[in-house]
Amino acid sequence: LAASLTFLMLRQRDSVGLVTMDGGVREYIPPRGNPAHLKAIMSVLENVTPGDETNLSASLHELSRRLVRRGLIIVLSDLLDDPEEVLKALRLLRHRKHEVVVFHILDEAEIAFPFQEPLVFRDLESGEQLSAEPNTMKRAYQEALNGFIKTYRDGCGAHGIDYVLMNTAEPFDVALATYLSRRR
Repeated sequence: LAASLTFLMLRQRDSVGLVTMDGGVREYIPPRGNPAHLKAIMSVLENVTPGDETNLSASLHELSRRLVRRGLIIVLSDLLDDPEEVLKALRLLRHRKHEVVVFHILDEAEIAFPFQEPLVFRDLESGEQLSAEPNTMKRAYQEALNGFIKTYRDGCGAHGIDYVLMNTAEPFDVALATYLSRRR
């Protein structure tokens, strides 16, 4: 998704930069508009690996301090952080006159919760494990997830921030094309 967006924006002769983050900003490629810039961004995207526990709100605050000129900020994230703090950071970007789009990326299993048998969930960032009995928690999980999504959808909408929920089971190009056609 990030590579496709980069390609599309460079084709429009827009400047494009890239920021990868976990507990803070890891990689920062300043915006440039030349087609050769795609190679630098692709190199970072190809080599990005999971890092420390994510602090999206702190990373967005750090990013807002680095950005001098107004622009389009596209956030690609699972948003698994404190929604109140993330929304505060997104509002700061809007307050500084940036246009903001959030692609909330969730796996099909996170959305549908298809699990039947007892299992152990492992946090990919912290390594923390949790034993679970899916049948007893499915309803509560789905209610909590729906509330989580609604918090972001409503919080973004209230401040002129585009919010797009993306399911990894759906082809990203279809979701992107749908969003772009709606945006026109």
